[in-house]
This record gives sequence, structure tokens and C-alpha cells, in this order.
Amino acid sequence: MSSADLPPLTRKGAERRAAVVDGAVGVIVREGLATLTHRRVATEAGASLAATTYYFTTKDDLLVAALESVIGAEVERVGTEVAEVLISGADRHETALGVATVLGRILAEEPERRVAIFELLLGFARRPDLRPIAEHWLGVYEQLAEQVLVSLDVPNAPSMAKTLIATVHGLMLRQLFAPIDDPATELFAPALAALLTSTDE
Repeated sequence: MSSADLPPLTRKGAERRAAVVDGAVGVIVREGLATLTHRRVATEAGASLAATTYYFTTKDDLLVAALESVIGAEVERVGTEVAEVLISGADRHETALGVATVLGRILAEEPERRVAIFELLLGFARRPDLRPIAEHWLGVYEQLAEQVLVSLDVPNAPSMAKTLIATVHGLMLRQLFAPIDDPATELFAPALAALLTSTDE
């Protein structure tokens, strides 16, 4: 029986599954993708090996669940905090600084988690069978960016969203490789302001 064929979970079953997913994320965040095994996840989650293989038959099942969990949480947090910036009625320059502050804060708080996200996405990119899942989550990021751009009346929002996310991810990688003290104002804000105001007359 594959993970997709499991019967509907009880509340306790859902909690046990979530604990296993959290365990998988914890292993990847702290030790890297190569260390992920059912046994290692069971130890991390405080669960039995049988439980991890029941909820996630294969290692790929664990990887997909970990990716969905870690990116889903990041998208939810970024979306919530960026929405607060937009509600303030800021203009494009102010929005750029507000969004940059959000990105810089998240990156500073959990750099290892962002490394794990990149590692998962790159790992999926090498696998034709898993690549569509990575593409889906990239699309989720782009949809969030598009919503921001539309709210600011930026022309060609769908196309600009792709550029925006590519830029943000590139700057995040740069910060992870060679950290600077204030990435929000030195990296993210100038780049976001340039993109958001590039169509201003």
C-alpha cells in the first residue's frame, strides 16, 4: 500500500503523521538531504520505524511531504506579513522596503531552513518524476508575488512575478553564501524598488 492509498486519518493519526513530517524537516534542515532515512526520521520524531513507513512508504513520499510542509509554512508566513505591508497603504518604494524587511527577517531567523528549501528544490529538479512538484511550488511563490504586484497596479504582473521571485531567490542565495549585516536594506530593498518602480512614468 502506498502513502496515497492510506485510509482517512483520525485526529491522532493526523497528529502522528504531522510529527513524522516535522521530523523529516528537522533532519533535512540540520543535517542535509543525504541523511534522510526512515530510521533517522523516526528517531527525530520520537516515533517508531513502523509509523514512519506506514505514513510514508518510500523516501520520496517523505521528501514530498517535507517540501510541502517547509514551503507551505514559508509562503503562509510571507503572505501574512506582506499583506500587513500592503494594508498600510504604502507606495511602491515603501512597499519595497517593507517586503525587504520581511524577507531579511525571515532569512536571518532561519537560514538553515531556507538552505533546506533550496536543497529540496534542487534535488527535485534532478528528478524528472519529482520536478513537477518543484514547479508547482515555484508557481505558488509566483502567485503570491503576482498578488502583490496587482495590488500595486504594476503592469504585466504575471511576467513581472516570475522576475521578482527569481530575483528574490538569487538574493537569498547570495546572502546564504556570503552574509552581510543588513540584507534587507543593502540587498532586497534596492532590487525590489528597482523592479516595482521600473514601469513608473
